[in-house]
Amino acid sequence: MRNKEQQAVFELKLFLSYEFKCSGYRCSETISLPATEEQLEEVRKSMEVDQLEQCHIISLVSIKPDLVDYLPQNHELKGLNAFAKILVDQDMVSSEEKMEKLMAALEAEMPDDMEAALEIAGHLEQYEILPDHLQSPKEYAAFV
Repeated sequence: MRNKEQQAVFELKLFLSYEFKCSGYRCSETISLPATEEQLEEVRKSMEVDQLEQCHIISLVSIKPDLVDYLPQNHELKGLNAFAKILVDQDMVSSEEKMEKLMAALEAEMPDDMEAALEIAGHLEQYEILPDHLQSPKEYAAFV
C-alpha cells in the first residue's frame, strides 16, 4: 500500500461494519501510514465506501512501541496520516532522541485531539528534555 522509499510510521486496520454493505458481510483492509491520496483512494475503492471516515480503526500499531499510547484517544485516519507524514518529513522516525522528545512532549501536553498532536510534532524544537537532577526552580535557573 505504500511507497517502498517511505518508512511506515503506523499500520492500521480499517473495518467496515455490515450496515454499510448491501450484502451484509464485513470488510477490512490494512494500510500503512503515511499514505498518499492515491493510496487512500485505492483503499476507499477496495472497501466500496463513499468516504473512508465510514470505516472504523480496529487496530493501530506503530513502529515505535508505545507511541500510540501518547496520542489522543479520538484519533482518526486523516489526522493519523498527517501526523505520520510530519514524523517522516522531520526525520523523527530514524532518531531515537527525537522520538523520545516527541513522546515526552505529548505526555506533558496531553493533546485532546490530533490537531493538537500535530501542532506539538510540528513545533518539537520548542521543547527540551531537562536532566533528571533538576528538582527545583532554583536548580533549573542555575542550569539555564
